Amino acid sequence: MRATRPSLVLSLLASISTVTTATSPAFVLPSSSLQSKTCTNQRSTPLYEQNKETNVEIPSFITNKVLQQVYPAMLQHQSLYGNVNIPLGTSEGKKCKTLRRLYAENKLSEEEVELLSGLDFRWSSLEDIYEEADFDELLGRLIE
Repeated sequence: MRATRPSLVLSLLASISTVTTATSPAFVLPSSSLQSKTCTNQRSTPLYEQNKETNVEIPSFITNKVLQQVYPAMLQHQSLYGNVNIPLGTSEGKKCKTLRRLYAENKLSEEEVELLSGLDFRWSSLEDIYEEADFDELLGRLIE
């Protein structure tokens, strides 16, 4: 009886897939498309327009490649939301995180740091602030 169960299961699966394909072809994907699908949390299109499309002039003193790439998106984010702190869930947000790391490693020029500080760029992400915050001190400020 055990030998017939796998064959019974296989025949049931074959009949189900035949019924499924005949009645609802929209739910069946070809095997080639299943192999090409990957699960990622990345956007397929950028959240912000690229440099060429925004016509943003990047100041000549910006020599850091990451800042050159993210600067137009920061300005666009500022015009939409009132700040240049792009959320980390986007590719531009990850570039902002890289800028924070470069700042900590003193790899940004003084002019670049002044520019970002003038735009009120947060040098610590909210995740860093959460880890570094002293709860008792913050509670004391709140109570005052």
